[in-house]
Amino acid sequence: MLGLHCTQTCTHTHSTQTHTQHTQLFPHLIGVHLCGELELGDQLLRVLLNHVLQIGGQLLVRNALLLVDDIQNLVLQRLLQHGAADLGGNLDEGELQKEEEEEFPRMTDRFLDKLLCTNHKLYYRTHELNDCLYLHFKGFRQIENLDSFFNLKVLYLEGNCIKKIEGLSNLKQLVSLYLHENMIEKIENLEGLTELYNLNLSDNNIQKIENLSGLPKLCNLLLKRNRIGVNGDDDFEGLANLPIRVLDISDNRVDMTDVLKHVEKVPDLRVLYLQGNECVRKIANYRKTMVNGIKNLTYLDDKPVFEEERRFAEAFARGGLEEERRERALYKKEK
Repeated sequence: MLGLHCTQTCTHTHSTQTHTQHTQLFPHLIGVHLCGELELGDQLLRVLLNHVLQIGGQLLVRNALLLVDDIQNLVLQRLLQHGAADLGGNLDEGELQKEEEEEFPRMTDRFLDKLLCTNHKLYYRTHELNDCLYLHFKGFRQIENLDSFFNLKVLYLEGNCIKKIEGLSNLKQLVSLYLHENMIEKIENLEGLTELYNLNLSDNNIQKIENLSGLPKLCNLLLKRNRIGVNGDDDFEGLANLPIRVLDISDNRVDMTDVLKHVEKVPDLRVLYLQGNECVRKIANYRKTMVNGIKNLTYLDDKPVFEEERRFAEAFARGGLEEERRERALYKKEK
């Protein structure tokens, strides 16, 4: 009896040691393909057995088989923990979606109430009393449950994972909307925001300027680092006659040499950022062309447009380099 007990104890001890050894030798196998197909057939068992014998020459074949058996049991436990029915099963599609949603926070009423309560220096607990809301860098994928904040004037939503502009129709008082650094692909659902003055959509995946004609007070439109220009002229159809004074479309995909015909249709444009586009390199005498073509322009890219620069650009447009030189000489005499 004593001998049998010792044997069982040694076996149990060795099994524990083996379990520790295989978690060190095969950390990459623990939970492999938890959400996909997992097959541990005879071929894989032989590979594992040979691998064990090569790494640990002192291990006996019997211990190696115990090691393989332990690996199977551990993988099975992991699969069961993640909701798989068997070794060859997949997670239910609904469960996968649920797990994915749980990984991202949502703009639930509970979340918003907690935000207001824990930041009493910034917010009122009553939703409609707040005129500014900071929801940036939270990991949100959807704009929702903001209807009760109908007196908001400033909304910060940058640095999230938002793919679609939505859920803002009740924010009629909104003046500034910051949606940069998201995953938005289309400008939409902004109709009715008649007080909107600042709109920042930089660092998204937007291809086309559109659906902005219903924003009569829009002044600053920032679209830096998007994909505007990939479809040519079509991407600028919604730009004509907008009331904006500042337009930033730098670092996009604009390579057309006649981009001026689009931006000059903005009657009150004062500031234009176009640098970082291929068109800047392609347009001959780029700065002179743009300054002469946009009559109210006061700032182009990284430099202000002074009155004398406009005067020289207009002279160049009239008669080329010789006319510009005469205008410069005249300007010196006047001073």
